[in-house]
Amino acid sequence: MNEQEFQCLMLETPDHRQFFTYEKNYPQLIEFSKTFGAEMSVVKVKEAEVLTLENLAPALCDPTYKKAAKFEVVEPKITVNHKPRPKSAAIRSWIRSRLFAGKSVKLNEIFEAFSEMKMTKAAFCTHYTAVRKELAKEGWKIEKVGGGTYQAVKAG
Repeated sequence: MNEQEFQCLMLETPDHRQFFTYEKNYPQLIEFSKTFGAEMSVVKVKEAEVLTLENLAPALCDPTYKKAAKFEVVEPKITVNHKPRPKSAAIRSWIRSRLFAGKSVKLNEIFEAFSEMKMTKAAFCTHYTAVRKELAKEGWKIEKVGGGTYQAVKAG
């Protein structure tokens, strides 16, 4: 029997499981791919289980699902950059030490202090918010002293 090659979309999850679906599903899977770090490519295969979206969702949730197939990448759609992220601990430690020293902290100060990390202001804002929440749980009162500027005061 002579099998015909065909094209489909392949998702590869960070744990290296591969899922094959129809190319028309690409727009619906873009956000999934970005959120969960899955790579997507158009591939050429001879034999593969091609899943509909309805069957793809439960397959993705099943950690034992593994259906390998031989394929050839035709066009990478979404690739995942596996470069290590900057140490969030260093950023959060810097914010904490400033707040513990009684100093106010502005988002722009964090951005300037770690500008070599080439992160967005939104990423720094996430660290800033996380530290403020952690300190609040530890009994510190976090006071807003200006636009985007906060200061820690020991609650008591």
